[in-house]
Amino acid sequence: MLLQVPESAIRDAVDVVFRDPAYNRATLLDRFLAWFREVLESVLARITPGSAPAGVYWILVALVVLIVLAVVIRAGAFILLEHRSTRRLASGVGGAGVVGTDAWAAAAAHASRGDYTSAAHALYIALLGSIAARGHVDVHESKTTGDYVRELARRRAGFLAGFRDFARTYDFVIYGLGACDRDRYDRLYGLARNIAEVNG
Repeated sequence: MLLQVPESAIRDAVDVVFRDPAYNRATLLDRFLAWFREVLESVLARITPGSAPAGVYWILVALVVLIVLAVVIRAGAFILLEHRSTRRLASGVGGAGVVGTDAWAAAAAHASRGDYTSAAHALYIALLGSIAARGHVDVHESKTTGDYVRELARRRAGFLAGFRDFARTYDFVIYGLGACDRDRYDRLYGLARNIAEVNG
């Protein structure tokens, strides 16, 4: 005799499981875009040609279009900046730029001059050079920090959590704030040295 499980019980069980934070892997950007989509749908549902004077209607439509364009342009700029940074990084790790201990020294030199943003970039190059030298990642100009996190996860690197923290902080500093200060650089440096020591 086959036991019949009600469909509602299955839906409830699936809902409980996937509501667990371990399965909720939406990024801050994903949550923002979902919220923005809901707001946009709500605004557009209320805007109809006959519901307001023609001038007000077209002003609202223009504002919505401008907001959408601003979001798209911002996302495009983020992608372009990340691509340029990874190209510069790949040339630094695999090309004629600073590598290995040179990148660590470059990071220290930038930091001693108070240029913490350049120091953070050099630190990222140093860290990737360190873990690439030991075969944990393959550096390529098209890869992002997220790509390296996924690569380390596939290879079951013991320092994955530390690198994930480093990548999250680095991305926020470089692509979110656009500049690095001493406190954030010190945090990045501590994470990077810890990873390099665990790794080496």
